[in-house]
Amino acid sequence: LQVTLQLNEPGTLWCQMAEVSGGGAATNCDEDEVQDASPSADCHFETFVKGSAAESTVFSAEVHVPYFDYEIELDRILAQDAASSTPLSPETGYKIFCFAEDDWRLEADFALATSIKYSNSAG
Repeated sequence: LQVTLQLNEPGTLWCQMAEVSGGGAATNCDEDEVQDASPSADCHFETFVKGSAAESTVFSAEVHVPYFDYEIELDRILAQDAASSTPLSPETGYKIFCFAEDDWRLEADFALATSIKYSNSAG
């Protein structure tokens, strides 16, 4: 499955798939289970969408040029507990969730000239 997205500034895009509510395996996140209230719970939006490198489900693109098409290919679905993944099934409906994060910290930290008021507060 391929998704084409654009950003209006440099940053990073991530995408992930969830099962359509009521139609998939109980081990995967359903679209209505994706939540942002508890980062430690299964199917937390940002953690879920950013995927798992160990499970080959990090589907992302580094965006260096704004307003340019970037393609992300998704071929696996991450389990609720992020401990496993499975290949996509043919002729199956999925909901796609995407997340974008700008790279302002990188730009600010490595700028040729910085504001005298800028402080890198990375911990």
